[in-house]
Amino acid sequence: MKLCKLAILVSILLSFHQTFANSIAAGDFYYEWQSDSTYRFFLKLYIDCSGNAEPSSVPMCLQNPCNTSLNFTATLTKFSGPGSISVSCSKVKTICDSPASNIPGYKEWIYSATVTLPAQCNAWHIFAYAPSRNNSLNIANPTSGNFYTEIGFDNTGNFQGNSSVHFNDKPVYYAGQFMPFGAIPGITNTDGDSISVELAQPQTGVSSCSGTPTNVTYVTTSPLIALPSNPFQTNNSFTLNDSGIVTFNGAVLGKNTACFKITEYRNNTLIGYTMREAQYYVMQPYRLSTTVTSSSNILGCVGKPFNLLFTATNHPNTNLVMTADSLPQGAAISYYGQHTDSVSAVLSYTPQPGDGPVKRFIVTAIDSTCYPPGIVPYYAISNYVKIADPMIISDDTTICIGDTVGLWAQYGEYHYQWQLLNGSANNNGCWTCSSLSVFPNTTSTYVITSSGDSCGVNYSDTVTVQVKTSNQHPTISISTYPDSVITFGQQVLFIAATTNCAQPLYQWQVNGVDVPGETSDSFLTSGLIDADLVSCRLLCADTCPQPRYSTSSGIKMSVGIRTIQKNKQGNFNIYPNPNNGSFTLTGTTQNAECRIFITDIIGKQLYKKSFVTAVKHINEQIECNFSPGTYFLKVNDQTIKMVVDAK
Repeated sequence: MKLCKLAILVSILLSFHQTFANSIAAGDFYYEWQSDSTYRFFLKLYIDCSGNAEPSSVPMCLQNPCNTSLNFTATLTKFSGPGSISVSCSKVKTICDSPASNIPGYKEWIYSATVTLPAQCNAWHIFAYAPSRNNSLNIANPTSGNFYTEIGFDNTGNFQGNSSVHFNDKPVYYAGQFMPFGAIPGITNTDGDSISVELAQPQTGVSSCSGTPTNVTYVTTSPLIALPSNPFQTNNSFTLNDSGIVTFNGAVLGKNTACFKITEYRNNTLIGYTMREAQYYVMQPYRLSTTVTSSSNILGCVGKPFNLLFTATNHPNTNLVMTADSLPQGAAISYYGQHTDSVSAVLSYTPQPGDGPVKRFIVTAIDSTCYPPGIVPYYAISNYVKIADPMIISDDTTICIGDTVGLWAQYGEYHYQWQLLNGSANNNGCWTCSSLSVFPNTTSTYVITSSGDSCGVNYSDTVTVQVKTSNQHPTISISTYPDSVITFGQQVLFIAATTNCAQPLYQWQVNGVDVPGETSDSFLTSGLIDADLVSCRLLCADTCPQPRYSTSSGIKMSVGIRTIQKNKQGNFNIYPNPNNGSFTLTGTTQNAECRIFITDIIGKQLYKKSFVTAVKHINEQIECNFSPGTYFLKVNDQTIKMVVDAK
């Protein structure tokens, strides 16, 4: 009976362990190009030593959305491991090193697979999954779901030989509660592409290659878990830049998970992305307050060196170290009192043109005393220096005679003085202001001098305005069809003709007012009233025409007079109308001479005939091989609109 009870107890304990099993705390997924269409994929898994053992292998699914029949699977097998990961202080033991330790520990296992892709596609989707995700304070029921990560990339054309970016550090970190934390992961980018790093919501829910990932559910906290400022409880202090540098102040003790998407671009074209999951363990630190200071109210002047002093102090017997990893080119730094309880650094720099208006300098103080639980505090000391840049002025430029151009100077609280060095003084501006509008009629050079800046430096520079002239004189004229005398509501067409302008732009006007939307070389309307004056304004976009703008003479319209009333030499009709180019002209004339003209809609003459008749009645058969369209037939002083249909 005791053996039976023992077996039942063991079974219950095993069942309990499996229910709450966890192991995969973090992971990196990336690939390296081998040759042609062959790639080697790497998956780094970071296993919590307090959870299940690492997987013996990991399935990898390769999907080609360009041709789904080419989808296939592969297996990522163990390549190396286990690798040890230490806390900030390497001498501190984790649970991986000593079962008696209360500090979580992790082991690194690397899996790999070499595959040859069967075809090129601009959107390969490759993912891996494994049981099971580690405990994490910011995820609801974290251990109930699988770990999931993915890659996407384009292997078409020149992108085929690309290798993805990957990180150089381990994505498991130890941070002190309410202490500033920073991690500089270091990214290897062998192809020199542009990259961006952003937060993404971790995914889970995949247990086969046919599965679809779902976002994990975040727990409800205050403030809320939200990207990008609070992926786990940091009181919205989390920051991330494009280099993958992370900073935050951890607010709650325990393990937390964050997911990163690293996107790669080449010549502004997306070529791929990889994923990384990281775990941050926030611990109760041993608290010794470090006081940090830096110089203040420093003004940087171009060409004049300055010094910044950074200091950090702590309790006796602490071990402080200062570093500066990202100094601008040309900066120098000297350290004093390293590995003592009071350290300082003097940074020297000479501002360069273009540094302004503000330049940031960062020195990091590290408390490497290595008090339990082994977290090394980092204190970033920032100093913002205002740079009084030299004056920047507008570039030399070229204008056409008659044009106006604005000249300007900027930066600093300066006193300005413009002067004409040579040329024309025509201007609309202020000679003692930061800007000046000029319209010289010859090539002119202007001098701008500034004085009174905080650095006690006067600046002077010149800007030249070259004036181009031209013998090109554009003209514009307009004509109307059928005539300037029309009935009310009758449609009338106006045609513009230009000379000496290769790039004309038009604006039709009625009574001097622009007609909205009428900007082509013709204007068709039926909305005119008596005495309306129609004209067209020309903007010649050629180089320096003279003048650039011109307006045609206007055509004054007579509207409301019937055409038959103005016909003093006869009355004519054509039939059929519309026709196929064959028609009969009939009518009466008071003159012996009869003149017939036919033009197309833009005024090109297509037919002409003159004859003398002894009778007043005309019956003339006309045969024309015209394309379908609108034409105008003018006989003596009467114009008739004619439509030719398809033959």
